[in-house]
Order: sequence, then C-alpha cells, then structure tokens
Amino acid sequence: RFLSGACCCLARRLARPPPGKYPMADEKRPASSGSSTTSADSSSSSASSDMLKVSPAVAAIQRELLTHPVRLREILGDFDKLRSGCCTVAQFRRGLDLGRVRVTEDQFEALVREFSVNDRVDYNRFVQQVEQVFLVQGLEKTPRQLVPSPGSTVKRASRSARNVENPALHGILHRIAMYAKTRGVVLKYCFNSFDQNNCGLVTEAQFRRAFPFDALVPEHDLQTIVDHYCEVRDAVDMVDYRALHEDIDQRQLWNPVKQNFATSTFVPSPSQNRWTSENYSVEQKLQAQVAERRIRLMEYFQDFDPLRKGHCTVGQLRTVCNIVRLKLSEEELEHILRTYSRVDGLICYDALVAVIDSAFTLPALEKTPRVRVPPMVPDLTYPARRAHLKLTEEEDLLIDAVEAVIRDRIETRRIEPLQMFQDFDRGHVAGTKKAVQENHCTRQQFSRVLSAQGFEVTTAEIEMLCKRYCDLGNLDRINYREFCAAVDVRHELRIARTQDISTPREPGKNKYFTRNGQIIPSPRWQTA
Repeated sequence: RFLSGACCCLARRLARPPPGKYPMADEKRPASSGSSTTSADSSSSSASSDMLKVSPAVAAIQRELLTHPVRLREILGDFDKLRSGCCTVAQFRRGLDLGRVRVTEDQFEALVREFSVNDRVDYNRFVQQVEQVFLVQGLEKTPRQLVPSPGSTVKRASRSARNVENPALHGILHRIAMYAKTRGVVLKYCFNSFDQNNCGLVTEAQFRRAFPFDALVPEHDLQTIVDHYCEVRDAVDMVDYRALHEDIDQRQLWNPVKQNFATSTFVPSPSQNRWTSENYSVEQKLQAQVAERRIRLMEYFQDFDPLRKGHCTVGQLRTVCNIVRLKLSEEELEHILRTYSRVDGLICYDALVAVIDSAFTLPALEKTPRVRVPPMVPDLTYPARRAHLKLTEEEDLLIDAVEAVIRDRIETRRIEPLQMFQDFDRGHVAGTKKAVQENHCTRQQFSRVLSAQGFEVTTAEIEMLCKRYCDLGNLDRINYREFCAAVDVRHELRIARTQDISTPREPGKNKYFTRNGQIIPSPRWQTA
C-alpha cells in the first residue's frame, strides 16, 4: 500500500506542469477586497481577449465542432484514470478519432507541440481553448462581462474570393442583393431555424427550403449558388449560407452609377368642358352641402377651440372638412384661406360658419322669436346635387334630333325603357316600394340598354346624349330617369300606375274581436 501510494503521488507531480510556464492553465487568484470591481472586470476582459487568440490548428477544430458539437473532455478523460489532465500522444489521437474530429497530420503535430508536457499532451488546456467557441472560462468571477454568442469568435475563411471574376455568379449575386434590399430581407436570419449550432452551414435541402427568393431566382441560377458555396462535411454536402450573406452585404453597399433612362411623365391635356357648378361661388357650394346633409359646422370647429375665440389653424380647418366629408378642391380651399385668414395665419371659422348658415337660418333668432325662418327650397341644395355640362346651340339641336328619333321608336313599338334601366340600378329593389334608387347608370350600361331595345344609335350619338344627361360633374354616370322622361311620352303615366293611389277606407267593425281585444262569440253558439 505504501509503495502504491508513493507511486501515485510521484506520477501526479510528474504530470503537473511547472508553475508559470502555461499561464492559460493557471487559475487566477481572486482580487483583494480593496481593489475595485472595475479593475477586476478589466483584467478579466484582457484575459478573455488573450484566450481568444488561438493557433490555426485549434481554430480549425473549433470550426469543426461548430458543425457537430462533441464533448472532448469526457472522451479524453476516459484515458486519464488519475484525472491529471494529461494523456499520451496515442491516446490523444485516438480521442480525436472517437470524437470524429478530422485533422491533418500537420495540424496534429502542431497540436502535440503546443500542448506537450513531458512527452504527454495536456488535453485539459486543449479542451479549454477549444471550448472558447461555446463558453467563457471563469465567468463566475466576472458576472458583468459580456458573453459573445456561440461561434461568433471563430474567424471563418471567406468564400467570396473564389470565382469572383465569374460574370454569371456576379450577376446572380447582384440580383439577389437587389431583392434583399428592396424587400428588406436579412438573408442569414432565414436559415436560423435549420442552424441550431450557429455554424453557418445547412444542407442543400434546407438551403432550398429556406431560400426566400426561390420564386424569383431560376433553378439553374440557384444551382450555381449551391455549387459555389458547397462544402463537404462528414460526407454531407453543406451550403455556407453565411458566406453568401456576406457577399450580398458587400454588393448592397456598392452603389452603381446612376444611368439616365428615357422617361415620359404623364401630363393630362386640359379639359375643354365647362360645368354649371362653375357659376356658383365657394360659399354657395358649401351652403348646398351643409344644407343637404344637415351638418352643424360650429360644433366641429369648437372641438378645436376650447376658449371659443372663433379662430383655428389651417390644419384644423382641413381636419374638419375631412371629418364632415366636404368636397373641396385645392383651388376652393385656397379661396377660403385667402378670404377668412388673419394676419397671423389663423382662420376665422366663426365668420365662415355665419356665411354658410345664413342660407337656411337667421342670425340672432333668439332675440326675435316671432320671425319665421323661410323653408329650404330645392334650388338651395342644387349645387351639391347636380352639375350639368354646358352645351352649345349646335349640340342642343343635334341632341334634340336624336331624341326625336328615339321618341318615335318608343311610341311606335310601345317600349318601356325605364324597366330595363332599373335592372342596372344598384339601389333599385324589385317588388319593394321603399327602394332607394340612384337613378344613374354607367355609359356602358346606357349603351347596352339602347342596343338591347333595338335603337340604332351610333357611338357619336351616345356621346352627345351623355353630355346632356350626365349631371354629377363627370361623363361616367348618366341620369337615366331624366332621359326616360324626355323620350317617353307615357313615362309619367306609367309611374302613376306603379304607385298606390287608392284612398284608404274607413276601418269597419271587426266581427271577431272587440276594441278591447275580447273575442266576440259566434251567433250560432249564442242561439245554442
């Protein structure tokens, strides 16, 4: 027993490295109580920065372990029964083979020379350097230190230098970079779900599945990308998507020379049409819209004027117009700003509202309660409802001639044009008396009805009819009811027939119930 114990102690002393020779394996003493936390953190950060400097052979193994993580400490620890932290060269080579870590002969010899201690390999220090890619050693002593993400400290070989002169690949990468920049796609984030170890490699099937521009990039271009960024790992073809992301980022920063292309700006030709709405002032148009929809403008303006000063800003005026849906052009709005604006740029909305309300009410009506307010007439709301096209005398004569032909055809064949027009009216509901009809149809529907009823009307004649019966301020919607009233002599008679003009009869005595709701017994049962 004594001899065996002595041999164990001697073996431990021989396996232990001399102090100060390998500072990366030595443990640091905790800082004294008098030293500040900042100095400890700075010393730990400098130490960690030193630990990040590894040899090329260790960096290659770190990149290898990112693809398939292996616990090398447990594998190599099986050969170290005394837990001395060292093993033989043969055991070190065998442990790397068991962990499926592929190294060349030159790399293996470099590792043995770097971590050799008395003809043995210090695998403890080797594992500490390799595991830097996953964790930071001694983190419990410096809790404020920032921990990098796994794999971020590994310097990976760039693939962008290969085949950079290939014009086909250059065009494909430039097109993908434009797609990513236009759609705001970060390419490396698309493959995170398949890269759990953050090694930057996915299989070809995973790459094709997560590629965001598969519908925009042809198959042969996508195959070119796969062939260029393909790497063989453990007899499996892996695609280096992170190198692809770096190449695309470089092309997004490259700004090509702007070329001057021939452009044609759309400039609409000025319209020669003149409408009857141009005869009314802006105040009259506002009066018609407010009176038609019974809008209380003063209440909307007072929401922006808590002190009731009677003025508001230009933005608040635009907001009120949008809330109540007043149809104003930019020229009309500019007229209001010029007329009712003050020197400081505010709008006197009380004066504007007083002018608009004067059309259907009287000012200071509470002082004269016996004064009767005149009722609103249809002419007051006409500027908001109708806008006819101004026609010349020659156009009126041509339209009258066309209407005369249509009128004779209706009178001869006894055609009822109104019924077919109502089939295209979106507000008309057949069989109901309370139908909300728009009384308007489109130009295509108007031409279709005339053709279906056998009227031989040309396109030019339809254009002339549209000019007369388009009363909404555009040439797209036609008032078919006014057209039917003009060409159909029996139009008013047909309308009167469809209406219920019978006089209501006086309610007679009910023979089943009394006025109180009681049942009246049958005379047969009373005689019985």
